[in-house]
Amino acid sequence: MGKLNRPKKYCECIDHCGTEIPLHCHFATGHQFRGATPHNKGKGKPIEYHLCECNQCDIMVPVGQRFAKGHGSRVTHWSKGPNAAEIRARLSVHASQRTGEKSGRFGKTKETNPAFSNSGVKKGTVPHNKDKKWEEYLSPAAITSIIAAKTGRDPWNKDIHGYLSAEALANMSREGATQSEEFKDNLSARMRTPENPWYVDGRSSGENRNYPLEFSKDLKEFIRDRDHRQCQICSKLEEENGQKLHVHHIDYDKKNLDPKNLVALCHQCHAKTNTKKNRPYWISFFKSQQNEQQTDFWLSSINQSTVGSGYIPDPIARQQVVSQQLSS
Repeated sequence: MGKLNRPKKYCECIDHCGTEIPLHCHFATGHQFRGATPHNKGKGKPIEYHLCECNQCDIMVPVGQRFAKGHGSRVTHWSKGPNAAEIRARLSVHASQRTGEKSGRFGKTKETNPAFSNSGVKKGTVPHNKDKKWEEYLSPAAITSIIAAKTGRDPWNKDIHGYLSAEALANMSREGATQSEEFKDNLSARMRTPENPWYVDGRSSGENRNYPLEFSKDLKEFIRDRDHRQCQICSKLEEENGQKLHVHHIDYDKKNLDPKNLVALCHQCHAKTNTKKNRPYWISFFKSQQNEQQTDFWLSSINQSTVGSGYIPDPIARQQVVSQQLSS
């Protein structure tokens, strides 16, 4: 017997809907509750009502609800009512009973107990999720919901203007703010003192500590001027680069400050030369590109104009040397 030819009967619901159903069923889907009396009908707690407290209507509201909808604004605030003085006195007494030793936060401040911070949380308490990734303490469903809640959400002040005062905007803005050369020199001097936590014989404790003190900004400016403010690999000008050219050590010896060992490069080309596997290639590349005549000119200029350290510290004198080279 095919599936369509199986015997059927009608739904037994109270509405006699006439829906055909299989022989082993009594009701169509969802029809078993038609006309049935709920098991808890009449057994619930009766709702109690009282009169709205606005005292301006006769509407009854459930117990636990003070006002009918929208009637709360009809009531005068207690601070403006006839019993305001009495209420304030009662609140003052209540507040005085929670100060001093009666307060639950008594003794939990930095002044009285250094073991506690101002928030009352004991110092040294490590959060349960410190140095942990989301996957270690959150379920995949929680991570998905957090990402979904943050994705595409606009900040509350987007396209809103005028919510900050002119004074606040002026304090936040640093337009036109510059640091004087004196301030920069003093900051550099302070960084080379033992008070600096990274102090190591006058040098920082990071990667740059291998550079000697003589590798200064004046020496770098001299090399940039000598190379006409142009990258010696791609020929990009410093203006096109958008930042000052880097000064590269041809033999990768940071202590070798011979001008023949220094060359100006842009950021991208300097990054290419710093790969260890290509260092032999770049050493031979720069040595082959050196012009002996130009190098001799610069060395003679340095011998005539330097003051002890192998470069021209005076920017005016340095510019004169550059102008002579360009005109020759």
